[in-house]
Amino acid sequence: MTITPLERLRAAADRSAPLVPVAATFGYLIDSVEPGALVARLPALPPAVLRGPGAVLPLVDMVLSAVISTVLPGERAISTLTMHWAGAGALPPPGTTLVATGSVLSVDEDDAISTGTVVDGAGAVVATISSRAALMPRPGAMVAAGEVGPAGGAGFAELQVTRGPQDWRALGVASLSNLVGNVQGGVLAAVAAHAVDEVIGAARPHLAGAAADLDVTFLRPVRADGSAFAVTAEPIRTGMRLAAARAEVRDGVGRLAAVVNAAHWRGSGSR
Repeated sequence: MTITPLERLRAAADRSAPLVPVAATFGYLIDSVEPGALVARLPALPPAVLRGPGAVLPLVDMVLSAVISTVLPGERAISTLTMHWAGAGALPPPGTTLVATGSVLSVDEDDAISTGTVVDGAGAVVATISSRAALMPRPGAMVAAGEVGPAGGAGFAELQVTRGPQDWRALGVASLSNLVGNVQGGVLAAVAAHAVDEVIGAARPHLAGAAADLDVTFLRPVRADGSAFAVTAEPIRTGMRLAAARAEVRDGVGRLAAVVNAAHWRGSGSR
């Protein structure tokens, strides 16, 4: 008998089954799940390896995609098309608990929209989030967290992000994969967010880490097989209060995999 996505998520919530490799690596926990609604938690924000909101984007991607899967039958799966992050300000300090809540906004014949919020342990809003996902046939083979090693891995350090400030290289490692063995989309977005924060910060240091909006479009998967993928970032406009930048993610053979557009805002105009 085919287990439904909701049943799989409920098993993860009661800790009787693993979730996905990327969730195990960062220690994400599902606190509650029901059809059309899901709450997950990052018990402690890790020390910054990547700049910008990157540390939270894998959690965001997991919640926004998983909540859509709660309303799907067992023979259906999803593929994230777009993801949006609207940050309320700089991320809280390492060690802070973050809670992401997702809900299903609409489900059509071939796509669905989810939305949600990220708050800190005190309930202060960190960001609003949303996503659109394509509805696909269920893949024949799926990867469980236990198949790539125990929880508590090295996280983003395993990506071995190098070079910069505009051209970056990272490794697509299995511990940061999704259910079908691809680098999770939130991880790709995290490296791109780091790159755009770097190029904005190089031009306007006071805008590095400022309140950010990220729009991510996923075009093709990047395999989590240990091969390298590349990120290139460039500024679009760098004013004193508002700066915009764009990043492209390319897979190991140079094909465009994702595009990220970012805007950083600091209304005080401090320099």
